[in-house]
Amino acid sequence: MTNSVKDIIKIGESVHASIPSMNRVMKVVFENASGSEEAVEKICEKIRQQAENGADYIEVNVDDFYAEDSARAEEMMRQFVQLTAEHGRGVPVCVDSSNDELIIAGLEAWQEAGAPERPMVNSVKPHNMDRLFELSRKMPFVFIALIMIEQGSSAEEDLEKSVSTAEMIFDKAIEYGFKPEEMYFDTSAFPLAIDLPMNPGQPGRTWLAFETIKAIKSNPKFEGVRCSLGISNCFRDIPGSKNAIAAAYLGVALEYGLDAGIVNVCGKLLETEPDEKLTDMVRKFASLDGSPEKLGDAMTAISTYCTENR
Repeated sequence: MTNSVKDIIKIGESVHASIPSMNRVMKVVFENASGSEEAVEKICEKIRQQAENGADYIEVNVDDFYAEDSARAEEMMRQFVQLTAEHGRGVPVCVDSSNDELIIAGLEAWQEAGAPERPMVNSVKPHNMDRLFELSRKMPFVFIALIMIEQGSSAEEDLEKSVSTAEMIFDKAIEYGFKPEEMYFDTSAFPLAIDLPMNPGQPGRTWLAFETIKAIKSNPKFEGVRCSLGISNCFRDIPGSKNAIAAAYLGVALEYGLDAGIVNVCGKLLETEPDEKLTDMVRKFASLDGSPEKLGDAMTAISTYCTENR
């Protein structure tokens, strides 16, 4: 059954260090510079806005600051998670990091805040799943598992590896007591602008992401699990309306069984009607199974779009 835009689980992306405007605000807090109180208030306002605009989770990510000062980054994660508990109007946090220490700091802060809602962790991977799942015994959470593989020489091989990775994480999560509905599998949205594989027979990343969603959602073993994508990744380096591109991408992803999206809930994405021409372009990338004909179709579609919108 195809999900609709109105049913999608919305993970608000706005308190994320990779967003240039938010990074500048966070840097003031990181450096405890003049204006840090105003910077904190801007973050609080962004949290409130996302809650008001229907976010189901509010993501917090401070990864950009970890390399410079890991202890300070952990303090910031704790601070921003606590602010989410205070200003998020009951919307649970999504503790987002590629670093386990920051995830642990975020979970501890949420527990210390006494928030009753179960937080989300983004993301679990094969190499850290035991460590993170062990934390769930004391600090329960739902999680996003990132399914990102090294591509091989064929579409069939890549799809099999992706689904096998999901199965491995699923089986381990069940061992630790997670229920299927507490698991989200992120099959990795890739920028359309660079999703043009040059190796013969190699499928595109969009094809792999969407086909993995379809395979997971059609497999009885995974009944109850959800699939998610970071929708904003799709339009990187493409001219024209970001909302229009994202709306088309989201619409096609929903056809494959997508349940959740990391999105800008304060923008107009969820109100934007998918454009037919853009939807056709996304479908060409979703069909990019490694055949030279389909690669040519995708290249022509995005080249034409970029030329018309520069």
